[in-house]
Amino acid sequence: MPTSLNKLRRQILHAVASAQEGHAPSALSILDLVYCWFSKEFETKRDKDIFLLSKGHASLAMYVVLASCNLLDVTEVEAYCQKGSLLGGHPDSRKVPLLQISSGSLGHGLPIAVGRAMASQLREIQRTTYVLVGDGELNEGTNWEALLVASSRKISGICVILDANGSTERAIELTDIKIKFQSFGFEVREIDGHNHESILESYSWAGERDRSVIVARTIKGFGVPLMENNPEWHHKFPKISEIDEMLDLS
Repeated sequence: MPTSLNKLRRQILHAVASAQEGHAPSALSILDLVYCWFSKEFETKRDKDIFLLSKGHASLAMYVVLASCNLLDVTEVEAYCQKGSLLGGHPDSRKVPLLQISSGSLGHGLPIAVGRAMASQLREIQRTTYVLVGDGELNEGTNWEALLVASSRKISGICVILDANGSTERAIELTDIKIKFQSFGFEVREIDGHNHESILESYSWAGERDRSVIVARTIKGFGVPLMENNPEWHHKFPKISEIDEMLDLS
C-alpha cells in the first residue's frame, strides 16, 4: 500500500471533521480503486477512457485523489462543504467538470454509463466507460434495467466496478452477485479492492472485454481501524484532535 495514501486518508478525515459533514468510511472504502485509476501507471488509459463515480456520497475519495494529481486545488478540499466551496458532500460536475457526472442519488450512474457506452459505440469511438457503484446501491432497480439494456442492445465498452464492502448486509441481500451479473451477459472478475496490483490488472482486463464487472471486495473505513466495518461511523464525524490516533500510524 503506497504510504501516500495515508496522507489522503488524513485529508479525508480532516475534511469531514472540519465540515462536520460527509461519509468518510465510504470514501475510504473506494480510495484505492480511485487512486489506481488516476495513478501514473494508468495515465495513458485515462486519456481515452471514461471514469464515472455513481457512489456520490463517497466523493471525498475523488476530491483528495484529484488534488494529489494536481487536477484540483487542495484548498478546495480544505474548504469541503463550506459556503462557496466547489466541493459538496455529493459531486457537482457543473463546478468540477473532471467529475464527469453529478451523482449521489443512488442508481443513476450505471444507467448514465450505459448511455455513454452506447453513444461511443454509435460514433465508433473505441473506449471503455468505467462506472464505480456501491453494493448497497444495487438495491435500486434502475441498475438492473440498465444492465438489461446493455445486454439486449449488445453494447460494448462498459465496465462496472462494484465496491463490495458489505453494505447490503443492512439492505436487501443480493445473494450471488457474480451469477446475477453473468446472467446479463457480463464477464465477472472478483478482486481484493485494496490490492493495487490486482486493481490495475483488472482495469486493463476490463478494457479488453465488451461488458465486464470487477467485484472489488473492500472494507468500509479501510485504513482507519475505529471505522472499519463499523456502521456507527457511516455518517459520523471525528474531532480534528482525534485524527492521528484514529489513523494508528505507529
